[in-house]
Amino acid sequence: ENGTIVFEYKTEEDNTDIFMIKNKILYQITEHPENDKEPQIKGEKIVFTRNINGYVNIFLADLKNKELIKLTNDKRQNYFPRIDDLGAKIAFTRGLPEEAEVYLMDLEKNEALNISNDGAGDYFSCISGDGNRVGFVSERKGSSVYIKDIKKDTLMLINQSYDIIYYDLRLNYDGTKITYCGITPADNNGTIFFNDLNLNF
Repeated sequence: ENGTIVFEYKTEEDNTDIFMIKNKILYQITEHPENDKEPQIKGEKIVFTRNINGYVNIFLADLKNKELIKLTNDKRQNYFPRIDDLGAKIAFTRGLPEEAEVYLMDLEKNEALNISNDGAGDYFSCISGDGNRVGFVSERKGSSVYIKDIKKDTLMLINQSYDIIYYDLRLNYDGTKITYCGITPADNNGTIFFNDLNLNF
């Protein structure tokens, strides 16, 4: 993000903390006896997960205001946090894989809404730069890639397979283009996929 790198680092105390490199200077963002992982930076905000006593919750490090904010506080496991370019919304996964759901949190309203809402597992979420679309992988039709349009409240099936497992989704700023990876367990063959919704394929 603008030449800044955030990453997780295993310290001498055998726990994982979040570090940042900015302007060739190394900063330690967190220092906690439990594991901090999955960092993503947008502007002056870093989202990450923290495992405390076996429960994973999502935190926000506000670098500008020098604040550390706990965004979730439950025992259902929260992970894969992704923040939009405006630093206003966060998409994340909540729950165990077989029953996981994708949530969208509005930081201004401080509320999280279930946007996948299905009995099958939904996870590996990503969010468009403008915060209006969220992509995720679902188990409702084999392994499937969906995009949820928040404003229109519509769900679009992008790709589906019973032979390929999809993961690592990325949306562009307005959510019209998506890339994702897929692996075929039978031969361990990996593929990168791209869909342009403007071209309807």
